[in-house]
Amino acid sequence: MRLPDYDYRSPGGYFVTICTVDKRDVLESINDGIMHLSKYGEIAARHWANLGNLYMSVNLDCRVVMPNHIHGILILGDNYRDHRGVSRIAPGRVSTRPCS
Repeated sequence: MRLPDYDYRSPGGYFVTICTVDKRDVLESINDGIMHLSKYGEIAARHWANLGNLYMSVNLDCRVVMPNHIHGILILGDNYRDHRGVSRIAPGRVSTRPCS
Protein backbone atom coordinates (compact mmCIF):
# COMPACT_ATOMS: atom_id res chain seq x y z
CA MET A 1 0.00 0.00 0.00
CA ARG A 2 1.21 3.48 -0.83
CA LEU A 3 -0.21 6.79 0.31
CA PRO A 4 -1.22 8.64 -2.86
CA ASP A 5 -0.09 12.11 -1.77
CA TYR A 6 3.01 11.19 0.27
CA ASP A 7 6.48 12.06 -1.04
CA TYR A 8 8.46 8.88 -0.41
CA ARG A 9 11.70 10.81 -0.97
CA SER A 10 11.08 12.57 2.36
CA PRO A 11 13.45 11.87 5.27
CA GLY A 12 12.18 9.25 7.69
CA GLY A 13 11.95 5.54 8.39
CA TYR A 14 10.43 3.20 5.84
CA PHE A 15 9.44 -0.45 6.24
CA VAL A 16 10.32 -2.16 2.97
CA THR A 17 9.33 -5.57 1.61
CA ILE A 18 11.05 -7.00 -1.46
CA CYS A 19 9.61 -10.20 -2.97
CA THR A 20 11.18 -12.75 -5.27
CA VAL A 21 9.82 -13.31 -8.77
CA ASP A 22 6.60 -15.33 -8.57
CA LYS A 23 7.21 -15.49 -4.79
CA ARG A 24 9.46 -18.50 -5.26
CA ASP A 25 11.20 -19.82 -2.12
CA VAL A 26 14.79 -19.26 -3.24
CA LEU A 27 16.30 -17.15 -0.44
CA GLU A 28 16.27 -19.67 2.41
CA SER A 29 15.94 -23.38 2.95
CA ILE A 30 15.23 -25.57 5.96
CA ASN A 31 17.85 -28.12 7.00
CA ASP A 32 17.32 -30.15 10.18
CA GLY A 33 14.54 -27.75 11.20
CA ILE A 34 16.80 -24.69 10.93
CA MET A 35 16.48 -21.94 8.31
CA HIS A 36 19.64 -21.31 6.26
CA LEU A 37 20.27 -18.63 3.67
CA SER A 38 20.72 -19.99 0.17
CA LYS A 39 23.36 -18.51 -2.11
CA TYR A 40 20.62 -16.17 -3.41
CA GLY A 41 19.66 -15.22 0.15
CA GLU A 42 23.31 -14.43 0.90
CA ILE A 43 23.50 -12.24 -2.21
CA ALA A 44 20.28 -10.42 -1.24
CA ALA A 45 21.50 -9.86 2.35
CA ARG A 46 24.89 -8.61 1.10
CA HIS A 47 23.28 -6.17 -1.34
CA TRP A 48 20.91 -4.93 1.36
CA ALA A 49 23.89 -4.28 3.66
CA ASN A 50 25.67 -2.38 0.87
CA LEU A 51 22.84 0.16 0.42
CA GLY A 52 24.42 2.41 3.06
CA ASN A 53 27.61 2.54 0.99
CA LEU A 54 25.84 3.35 -2.27
CA TYR A 55 23.41 5.87 -0.81
CA MET A 56 25.14 7.85 1.91
CA SER A 57 21.96 9.33 3.40
CA VAL A 58 20.47 5.86 3.81
CA ASN A 59 20.82 4.24 7.20
CA LEU A 60 19.81 0.63 7.67
CA ASP A 61 18.04 -0.74 10.67
CA CYS A 62 17.13 -4.38 11.12
CA ARG A 63 16.28 -6.73 8.29
CA VAL A 64 15.03 -10.28 7.99
CA VAL A 65 15.37 -12.62 5.04
CA MET A 66 12.44 -14.98 4.53
CA PRO A 67 12.19 -17.82 1.98
CA ASN A 68 10.57 -15.61 -0.68
CA HIS A 69 11.00 -12.03 0.53
CA ILE A 70 13.03 -9.60 2.62
CA HIS A 71 11.71 -7.18 5.22
CA GLY A 72 13.86 -4.28 6.28
CA ILE A 73 13.79 -0.77 7.67
CA LEU A 74 15.47 2.02 5.70
CA ILE A 75 16.01 5.41 7.30
CA LEU A 76 16.39 8.19 4.73
CA GLY A 77 18.29 11.24 5.92
CA ASP A 78 18.27 14.82 4.68
CA ASN A 79 20.02 15.69 1.43
CA TYR A 80 19.46 12.26 -0.05
CA ARG A 81 21.51 11.58 -3.17
CA ASP A 82 22.44 8.35 -4.88
CA HIS A 83 25.99 7.16 -5.55
CA ARG A 84 26.20 9.41 -8.63
CA GLY A 85 25.10 12.52 -6.73
CA VAL A 86 27.19 15.29 -5.28
CA SER A 87 25.73 15.55 -1.79
CA ARG A 88 26.75 12.92 0.75
CA ILE A 89 26.12 14.86 3.94
CA ALA A 90 24.70 12.15 6.18
CA PRO A 91 27.15 9.28 6.70
CA GLY A 92 25.81 5.84 5.94
CA ARG A 93 25.56 3.23 8.68
CA VAL A 94 25.31 -0.41 7.72
CA SER A 95 23.56 -2.89 9.95
CA THR A 96 23.28 -6.52 9.08
CA ARG A 97 21.57 -7.40 12.34
CA PRO A 98 18.39 -9.37 12.03
CA CYS A 99 15.17 -8.04 13.50
CA SER A 100 14.30 -9.48 16.87
